[in-house]
Amino acid sequence: MVPQYTVSATKKTKVENGFEVTCTVTNIGTGLMPVEVAATAGERWKKPAAGDRNGVYTVDPEYHDARTTITLDRENRNRSRSSAGSIRRK
Repeated sequence: MVPQYTVSATKKTKVENGFEVTCTVTNIGTGLMPVEVAATAGERWKKPAAGDRNGVYTVDPEYHDARTTITLDRENRNRSRSSAGSIRRK
């Protein structure tokens, strides 16, 4: 039994303080497993300047994300629900 997820019908809508992102996640496999779904804005890792901090990458302060974890059974019913919130970007 192995889950196999597909993502479709993605949509990004501008709202007052950022964006609302929606999508449809379908389990076309036979297994059951939680999956984390995320909407992101910006590049997560900031490349260091030459010689800066010994080449260590850091999280870019312009990066934002909103995440939620879902678990779909074989009938594609969501067994767990949580709100990911919204992404705010200038």
